[in-house]
This record gives sequence, C-alpha cells and structure tokens, in this order.
Amino acid sequence: PGNVRELANVLERAAIMAEGRQITPSDLLLAPSQDKQPGVDGTLKELERRAIIHALEACGGHRKNAAKRLGIGVRTLYDKLKEYDIA
Repeated sequence: PGNVRELANVLERAAIMAEGRQITPSDLLLAPSQDKQPGVDGTLKELERRAIIHALEACGGHRKNAAKRLGIGVRTLYDKLKEYDIA
C-alpha cells in the first residue's frame, strides 16, 4: 500500500543502504503488516550514521560522490563525519 512517492523513497533508501551493487529484499524497508507491531531499527542518528558509512563504502570512500548519493552537501557530510566520528 502507498503511493509512487513512498515507493520512490523506499527504493532510494534501499539503494543507499544496499551492501553491494544490487538491491535485495532485505534492503527494502517496507511498512509493517497490519498484524505486526511497528518498530524502528535503531535511532535516527544510528540510521543516519549507517547510511553515511554505506554511501562511503559504495563510493569507494569518495566523499563528494557519497554526499551526492546521500543528497546532502559536501560540507554537511564533513560535519556529519566529525559528529559521528567516522574516519
């Protein structure tokens, strides 16, 4: 259930969080079914930190490309790297 914008968000998130070059079912964060309790896998800061690490890995450590992939500016990425103590 949902709309095209929600689908685009799910796919974009999956592309950022994917371990390799392919999106697998485990990379898709879909809305929980009605019979399950909704939950969050970590805090927002933990999710953001993981997204930054995955983007850097996917871009071979190239920070400008990682920032572009994340949809943030390079300066913002540098600030986040410092905030999360990511080398």
